[in-house]
Amino acid sequence: MKASTVLVVVAACILLLLGLAVVLSLLFAGFGTDMALFSGGQAALIELKGDISNDSGLLSANSTAEETAELISKADSDPSISGILLEINSGGGSVVASKEIVKALREAKKPKVALIRDIGASGAYYAASACDFIIADPDSLTGSLGVISIRLNLADLRDKIGIGADSFSKGENKGMGDPFSELSGEERAIMQSIVDQAWQGFRDDVLEFRGTKLNSSKMDEIFDGRVMSGKQALSYGLIDATGTKEDAVKKLGELTGIENPSLKKFNSEKSLLSMLGQMGYSFGTGFKQSLSSGEITLQS
Repeated sequence: MKASTVLVVVAACILLLLGLAVVLSLLFAGFGTDMALFSGGQAALIELKGDISNDSGLLSANSTAEETAELISKADSDPSISGILLEINSGGGSVVASKEIVKALREAKKPKVALIRDIGASGAYYAASACDFIIADPDSLTGSLGVISIRLNLADLRDKIGIGADSFSKGENKGMGDPFSELSGEERAIMQSIVDQAWQGFRDDVLEFRGTKLNSSKMDEIFDGRVMSGKQALSYGLIDATGTKEDAVKKLGELTGIENPSLKKFNSEKSLLSMLGQMGYSFGTGFKQSLSSGEITLQS
């Protein structure tokens, strides 16, 4: 091989190594000098904001309950993630949607810390209770451990303004969602039994998750649906500490054994096309519901 050829090969190798060094330096600079990406020094930041449901609504940037559950599972299976920080700013929502998030948190094996910012009540607290540690701002709103179902009763309005409604159904209790009729005693009992069942499941899970952390002398107050501040919630045993996001990250570091873990935000990717599709779906669903005879849903 000619000397000139050898020099060209050597120069090419040197340039290749220099280029690789530049790429690696940029890569590690992006993730910190502790090489958090490869050492598991990152924690997943997952936000739970707004109404908990599987309908994201018009132009909503919030994840649905199904998407949030998927993000939790994704973070738990990611080898570069050491733990999960669930940042909550929600007053709750659908019972079924809340349970989907709780199920994902229950199944996640990595340490989980919940941070309640302005509000983390009802179904949102339900999700927080499935985490290993709960921190809340002392002036946040939390609690509201109960279930509610609201049915419009327009019977008096119908009589006052003379609105008529024709209803065709098969089944003695099929019309219990009709807002233009009064509920019978039997129908009320049916609805109350459904609410009672949902509340019992909610209560059982919170008792399982929080265990002896709950103030045993205040059990009736804990589950009577009242809203309380973060400071009050601490005295009831509903949370483990009051504090800030910095405190939550520090606690997650303690649970994972990693000092000052960096946060990697996990988001649901929403394309413009999917958002336009969701807009159409939400509009159509809302229009359909406005024409329906009434819808009964459970909210936690």
